[in-house]
Amino acid sequence: DLHSFPTRRSSDLVDRAEGALQQTMETLKEEFGCETIEEAEKLAEQMRKETEALESKFEKAKEAFDAKWEEVLVEESNESD
Repeated sequence: DLHSFPTRRSSDLVDRAEGALQQTMETLKEEFGCETIEEAEKLAEQMRKETEALESKFEKAKEAFDAKWEEVLVEESNESD
């Protein structure tokens, strides 16, 4: 019978959600200095852009390294011939 299963009251769920939100806000404030969700969203966007820029720089550096490494290998191969 479905009625025999315990159910949570909506107020219990609201209390849990409020507790989770409060804990999240405390962490955002302690770790990142954010007082509001809006500040956290702005920070997240800034961090995303910085991460994308760093990834782009890394890819360019990797491509340059790979090209140089290929040159070195070709030179060594030609010298050993």
